[in-house]
Amino acid sequence: FTNTDQCMVYPEITSNLYLDRPLVLYGRYNPELPQVFLQAIGRAADVECDMVFRFDLQRAAAGAKDIREAWAKQYVYHLIGEHTRTRDSKLIKEIRKVSKSYKIETPYSGRL
Repeated sequence: FTNTDQCMVYPEITSNLYLDRPLVLYGRYNPELPQVFLQAIGRAADVECDMVFRFDLQRAAAGAKDIREAWAKQYVYHLIGEHTRTRDSKLIKEIRKVSKSYKIETPYSGRL
């Protein structure tokens, strides 16, 4: 994605697009941002694929509660992965904050 400093899109690593599954991403963005671009790069056998998608954020509808919750779960999964990789204690604070806000149960969230 472009403007990654103003967008939070998860999961960062996607599933294979050709296994009869949709590509599902959840994101949050700065509401003043007019648009973002997604570049999808991959390979199908010996063929390299490179597609660019433009999203007009000024025309985007607000996400429903279930979409916000799915984004929060993906964000928490991302934070847990980063904590596992880096052992940064600040990430535990963020995991707990998001877990409490969205009522997501994790091994790090304690009592909600």
